[in-house]
Amino acid sequence: MLEKLSMSVRSALITVAGGKPGYGELPNWLRSVAKKVGISYRTTRSLWTGEISNPDHLAARAVRQAAEAILAEKERERHAAQYDSLVASLVSKDPDFHSEDVSAILYAASLLRSMART
Repeated sequence: MLEKLSMSVRSALITVAGGKPGYGELPNWLRSVAKKVGISYRTTRSLWTGEISNPDHLAARAVRQAAEAILAEKERERHAAQYDSLVASLVSKDPDFHSEDVSAILYAASLLRSMART
Protein backbone atom coordinates (compact mmCIF):
# COMPACT_ATOMS: atom_id res chain seq x y z
CA MET A 1 0.00 0.00 0.00
CA LEU A 2 1.32 3.43 -0.90
CA GLU A 3 1.67 5.85 1.97
CA LYS A 4 0.36 9.37 1.58
CA LEU A 5 3.07 12.01 1.73
CA SER A 6 2.49 14.36 4.59
CA MET A 7 2.46 18.08 3.84
CA SER A 8 4.67 20.53 5.68
CA VAL A 9 3.16 22.51 8.50
CA ARG A 10 3.77 25.78 6.69
CA SER A 11 1.97 24.64 3.56
CA ALA A 12 -0.84 23.30 5.76
CA LEU A 13 -1.14 26.72 7.42
CA ILE A 14 -1.38 28.34 3.98
CA THR A 15 -4.04 25.83 2.92
CA VAL A 16 -6.13 26.46 6.03
CA ALA A 17 -5.86 30.23 5.58
CA GLY A 18 -6.69 30.08 1.88
CA GLY A 19 -3.45 31.71 0.73
CA LYS A 20 -0.24 33.34 1.84
CA PRO A 21 -0.34 36.42 4.05
CA GLY A 22 0.20 39.74 2.38
CA TYR A 23 2.59 42.42 3.55
CA GLY A 24 1.61 43.50 7.06
CA GLU A 25 -1.20 40.94 7.33
CA LEU A 26 0.68 38.23 9.24
CA PRO A 27 -0.78 38.86 12.74
CA ASN A 28 -4.39 38.86 11.54
CA TRP A 29 -3.64 35.97 9.19
CA LEU A 30 -2.24 33.90 12.07
CA ARG A 31 -5.24 34.75 14.27
CA SER A 32 -7.57 33.58 11.52
CA VAL A 33 -5.72 30.29 11.13
CA ALA A 34 -5.61 29.76 14.91
CA LYS A 35 -9.36 30.29 15.16
CA LYS A 36 -10.10 27.89 12.27
CA VAL A 37 -7.90 25.13 13.71
CA GLY A 38 -8.72 25.71 17.38
CA ILE A 39 -5.23 26.44 18.66
CA SER A 40 -3.73 29.55 20.20
CA TYR A 41 -2.25 32.47 18.29
CA ARG A 42 1.11 31.91 19.98
CA THR A 43 1.20 28.26 18.94
CA THR A 44 0.25 29.19 15.39
CA ARG A 45 3.00 31.79 15.26
CA SER A 46 5.48 29.24 16.61
CA LEU A 47 4.48 26.80 13.90
CA TRP A 48 4.85 29.49 11.22
CA THR A 49 8.27 30.65 12.39
CA GLY A 50 9.58 27.13 12.99
CA GLU A 51 9.95 27.39 16.75
CA ILE A 52 7.86 24.24 16.93
CA SER A 53 9.71 21.99 14.54
CA ASN A 54 8.42 18.60 15.68
CA PRO A 55 6.07 17.32 12.93
CA ASP A 56 4.31 15.14 15.51
CA HIS A 57 3.48 18.07 17.79
CA LEU A 58 -0.21 18.09 18.66
CA ALA A 59 -0.78 21.51 17.06
CA ALA A 60 1.13 20.55 13.91
CA ARG A 61 -1.02 17.47 13.52
CA ALA A 62 -4.17 19.53 14.06
CA VAL A 63 -3.14 22.01 11.36
CA ARG A 64 -2.33 19.21 8.90
CA GLN A 65 -5.65 17.48 9.62
CA ALA A 66 -7.55 20.72 9.03
CA ALA A 67 -5.69 21.29 5.75
CA GLU A 68 -6.33 17.72 4.60
CA ALA A 69 -10.04 18.13 5.36
CA ILE A 70 -10.14 21.33 3.29
CA LEU A 71 -8.34 19.66 0.39
CA ALA A 72 -10.63 16.63 0.54
CA GLU A 73 -13.69 18.88 0.46
CA LYS A 74 -12.34 20.71 -2.59
CA GLU A 75 -11.65 17.39 -4.31
CA ARG A 76 -15.19 16.14 -3.63
CA GLU A 77 -16.64 19.38 -4.99
CA ARG A 78 -14.45 19.11 -8.09
CA HIS A 79 -15.73 15.59 -8.77
CA ALA A 80 -19.35 16.64 -8.19
CA ALA A 81 -18.87 19.47 -10.70
CA GLN A 82 -17.53 16.98 -13.24
CA TYR A 83 -20.63 14.84 -12.70
CA ASP A 84 -22.82 17.90 -13.28
CA SER A 85 -20.99 18.58 -16.53
CA LEU A 86 -21.50 14.98 -17.62
CA VAL A 87 -25.21 15.20 -16.83
CA ALA A 88 -25.53 18.39 -18.88
CA SER A 89 -23.91 16.74 -21.91
CA LEU A 90 -26.10 13.62 -21.59
CA VAL A 91 -29.28 15.68 -21.28
CA SER A 92 -28.34 17.77 -24.30
CA LYS A 93 -27.83 14.62 -26.43
CA ASP A 94 -30.96 12.67 -25.56
CA PRO A 95 -32.71 13.23 -22.22
CA ASP A 96 -35.13 10.31 -22.60
CA PHE A 97 -32.53 7.72 -23.55
CA HIS A 98 -30.09 8.73 -20.79
CA SER A 99 -32.64 9.35 -18.03
CA GLU A 100 -31.52 6.43 -15.83
CA ASP A 101 -27.85 7.39 -16.20
CA VAL A 102 -28.64 11.03 -15.46
CA SER A 103 -30.51 10.19 -12.26
CA ALA A 104 -27.69 7.88 -11.09
CA ILE A 105 -25.04 10.50 -11.77
CA LEU A 106 -27.07 13.23 -10.06
CA TYR A 107 -27.47 10.95 -7.04
CA ALA A 108 -23.71 10.34 -6.92
CA ALA A 109 -23.03 14.09 -7.12
CA SER A 110 -25.50 14.76 -4.30
CA LEU A 111 -23.79 12.09 -2.18
CA LEU A 112 -20.42 13.73 -2.75
CA ARG A 113 -21.80 17.11 -1.77
CA SER A 114 -23.49 15.74 1.35
CA MET A 115 -20.20 14.16 2.44
CA ALA A 116 -18.67 17.63 2.43
CA ARG A 117 -21.28 18.88 4.89
CA THR A 118 -20.78 16.11 7.44
